[in-house]
Amino acid sequence: MPDLARPIGPSLVFLLVLAVAWGLIRAAPLLGLLDRPGEEGEELRKLQGRPVPAVGGIALAIGWWLGGPELAGVQWLALGLLLVVGILDDRSALRPTAKAVSQLVALSPLLFAGGGWHGLGQWLLAFAAVNIANTFDNADGALLGVGAVGFACGPSRLVIPLLALLPFNLRRGRGASLYLGDGGAFLVGFGLTLSPVTLAALWIPALDLARVVLVRLRAGDSPFAGDRRHLAHRLQARGFGSPAIAFLLSVAAFPGCFGAWSASVGLLPLSVALFLGLGFGAAFFGALVGISAR
Repeated sequence: MPDLARPIGPSLVFLLVLAVAWGLIRAAPLLGLLDRPGEEGEELRKLQGRPVPAVGGIALAIGWWLGGPELAGVQWLALGLLLVVGILDDRSALRPTAKAVSQLVALSPLLFAGGGWHGLGQWLLAFAAVNIANTFDNADGALLGVGAVGFACGPSRLVIPLLALLPFNLRRGRGASLYLGDGGAFLVGFGLTLSPVTLAALWIPALDLARVVLVRLRAGDSPFAGDRRHLAHRLQARGFGSPAIAFLLSVAAFPGCFGAWSASVGLLPLSVALFLGLGFGAAFFGALVGISAR
């Protein structure tokens, strides 16, 4: 399959994504892509005081297309279909079963990426990754920061658009002027599966999801119920601001990504690099959980 991207310089990509995001924020009401506070019984989970444009996914997709990552045609197709599913979910809040089925259909081109068990593995991995990433997109800058760490450590040009979106998604004391939305969270999760190095960035979101599911089950609640029990929410309750939370979560993700990178360049044996990297990341995550519980 030919590479469908049209690569341009990273500085120009950064500036263009800034401009696209600025325009999309203003077009969000016309597009029907506003994340409104307290919708559908979410008063206790969504605390923003005003509607926020959920257009980050569109800006991210444009930035990746312009930046020219080396993706196969089936990967671009899956990325585009996944963005469509995310936009539909942002507009009309798909039911969980409909969302999962739509994601699996959108990712189905990956079944032809290598064929056989390899294609099936890519398909299932991407499905898990987009949902892990989506659950972690629960605080300003959290997923963007962790995703940026992963892409910066990996052999990827995907980090530039994420950095361009950070000034809109992470604003001290003012609240975000742009959300990734489900479309953006899906794309970040999908992008992190494109390299073994970037995949390590999902370690912290996966730990956070596992901890929350266990807490919900122990409380007799549904493991899929939305609430404010994620680590970022707990840190917010302890008085940490959004920039501090995004920074701490990014620091937690760094050891795993650095370990995967060091193994990829032969600096350390794979087993040692992953043991140290993921171990230090898990230890830092555990320390943050302890701090948030005080």
